[in-house]
Amino acid sequence: MRLSEYIKLNSIPVAEFASKIGAKSRATVYRYINSEDENKPRIPDPDLMKQIAFVTNGQVTADDFYNFTKPTTTKPKR
Repeated sequence: MRLSEYIKLNSIPVAEFASKIGAKSRATVYRYINSEDENKPRIPDPDLMKQIAFVTNGQVTADDFYNFTKPTTTKPKR
């Protein structure tokens, strides 16, 4: 689940979430949220990433910060 989805679904103010994860300010969280759709999203440092996963009970993980697309399932050419 994306961070923005988690915050919205749980009706958590961004400033409160920032405090829970130990971010310096709510601006830090907004930077992560606002870069979700970019080709090079902002990725939290490992310690903050652990806090995000912990605070969200694993609903937001490191994988959620990367814009992975599902690979197509085609047979290899011979």
